[in-house]
Amino acid sequence: MEELLLGLLEEARTDKKKLAKLKDIAVSYRQFVLADQIRNMEEELFPDSPEQEEAKKLNLVFRMVDLNIHEEVAWLIDQTLRVYRKKKGKFNVMDAAKLVNMRNQIFGEG
Repeated sequence: MEELLLGLLEEARTDKKKLAKLKDIAVSYRQFVLADQIRNMEEELFPDSPEQEEAKKLNLVFRMVDLNIHEEVAWLIDQTLRVYRKKKGKFNVMDAAKLVNMRNQIFGEG
């Protein structure tokens, strides 16, 4: 049994989503020490990109003003406003598509 669990954990080490699911299962069974160890492993194996770090900061800023939005949405709002201002209001569908594509590359598909 122990070998099977270790095998499951080893396979999850190659996929961030699988590792997150294992962490969620540990939390749902109130195995908080295990969940913490899996979270540490997740952070070590899949560190956040600079954009993801910025998204976390933006998310906090938005929550301070009662806007509870996901980190990737906070990042997308920030980037959209930057492009909009840079182009002096001449924002178009191509700009939007580029931003959505960037978001998908950084944060994964929706």
